[in-house]
Amino acid sequence: MESTTQEPEMIMTAAGVPYKTHQAAMLSMRAKKLDNAAYHVVKLEEKQYVIAPKTEAEVAAAAPVAEAAPVAESTVVTEAPKEKYWLMKFNDRASKNETRDVELSVNTETLVFHRGREVVVPGRYRECADHTTQSIYEHFNDSLLTEENSGRKTVGQKQTYPYSVIRESSEEEFLAMKAKGDEELRSLKEQQG
Repeated sequence: MESTTQEPEMIMTAAGVPYKTHQAAMLSMRAKKLDNAAYHVVKLEEKQYVIAPKTEAEVAAAAPVAEAAPVAESTVVTEAPKEKYWLMKFNDRASKNETRDVELSVNTETLVFHRGREVVVPGRYRECADHTTQSIYEHFNDSLLTEENSGRKTVGQKQTYPYSVIRESSEEEFLAMKAKGDEELRSLKEQQG
């Protein structure tokens, strides 16, 4: 006789693939408002994590006990720190070659921010903006060209999306601004057909 037990449903990214970091899975749990008592992050293999419901035994084991045995320090898993939000202003375009808006993607989730306006940005997207850079080139004069130094040479890096931080913000302020932006986008799509 075959067993009819089902594996608990695992939660993955919107793209249907496992999360790349434990922290990304924890942030997703928080965003989905999943209870830590009922769900946990499970490591599948290196750089692959999913969110899964805890078994009845795990829930019972996590219940408070009158006098719990000391837990070895190496087995304690700390919860990821709460994400910060920032009220920021991305600089206007410096040239016509730059994008009109700032598009940042973190773990397959893309947010579009307006330049020149105050916007609330989650910490992970601010870090993404910090890591977006472009090369700065020096072009050689045709009279100076040789085989060794022809064309152009990289002389440095600059931030692709420079910004100014105005103050720390909150998740509620971000969600309100995102809802307003989503509504603007929806009405634009309806106008364009």
